Amino acid sequence: MDKHNICIVCRRSFQTAQNLKMHKLTHAERTIECAGCDRMFVTESAMLLHLETGTCASIADRYYVLRVG
Repeated sequence: MDKHNICIVCRRSFQTAQNLKMHKLTHAERTIECAGCDRMFVTESAMLLHLETGTCASIADRYYVLRVG
């Protein structure tokens, strides 16, 4: 395992730099708010996935959020 692919926050190791980069988002500040339920996300794409998969308790969907947002 490449020693350069270790998260400095939690010490978890990854096989590729890309996997480490994606993992680092789990430690980032959640600044994107779902308009339907006020849940917070690191990226807009994560919030939209939340709406598409039905995990949002509200009736909001991605089209509503994109129109309002």
